[in-house]
Amino acid sequence: MKHFKRILSIILVLAVFAGSFVGSWHFFYQGTYEFDSKSLAVFDENLSCYYLQKVDKNIIFRVRCENDSTLRYSLVDDKDAVIQTKTQKIAKNCYDILPPSDGYEEGVKYTLSLSDGVSFDAEDLKDARALVFSIDKNAVEKYEFTDAVVKVDTTIEDVIDNTLNLEGLDVDAGDIIFGQNKNNEYVAYKVTEIHDDGTAAVTDPAIDEIYSELEVYGEYIWDVDDIVSNPDLKAEIIENVKQSSFYNSLMLTAYAAETSSDGKIDVKITPDSNNNSVKI
Repeated sequence: MKHFKRILSIILVLAVFAGSFVGSWHFFYQGTYEFDSKSLAVFDENLSCYYLQKVDKNIIFRVRCENDSTLRYSLVDDKDAVIQTKTQKIAKNCYDILPPSDGYEEGVKYTLSLSDGVSFDAEDLKDARALVFSIDKNAVEKYEFTDAVVKVDTTIEDVIDNTLNLEGLDVDAGDIIFGQNKNNEYVAYKVTEIHDDGTAAVTDPAIDEIYSELEVYGEYIWDVDDIVSNPDLKAEIIENVKQSSFYNSLMLTAYAAETSSDGKIDVKITPDSNNNSVKI
């Protein structure tokens, strides 16, 4: 009986020790300061608003302030909901902004704005006044086609003058043909009219006409040649420029008119295969 009590006492002591160790580990472990500077970008004219991608959910931001009383910051998510976090004093006028107890939510963007007199300690963020950061999550490829999509196994021929040969394809007007071309690239065409000669007039469908549900997250390497050959790219760039306030002001000034005139915009896209980039 005495031996049993001794063994039980030893087990209890070990259990208490193990629990204390685990509890201490969780207490002292707060997160990480690490982030990949290659995922950092500046996206405003004043060079004060930064965007950081692929951030660990337990990221810690260290900041410095002129004095302890000037430590002010705001943190909101992508729905402008205020996120409550704690700070930890590291040294005089130096603080860590700790993550929420359960970490930031994966896949969500947050905006951390600093008040006057407060600055980020990290060298890569020293000029930032606001930081938009996106929490990393596992790669996702989830999609569902709309009822209009007709997936075909045969090779889809090239479209010439918005006309597609329908040989071997059983489709109706309004259908969206989805499959691979002779270069094993996935293509999609919307049938607008079927001709008596076995061909059809086609257009490029909108993304929401192809997918009823689409969620894609991960790292992808784009082929610049595919981007340059996209027939909609130039049209999209021109349309975005024409919708800008800068273009409207430019045309009003150039023609000294009360209403904006429609000018001609020429877009040139030059690919650089050496670094897989394009110059527009």
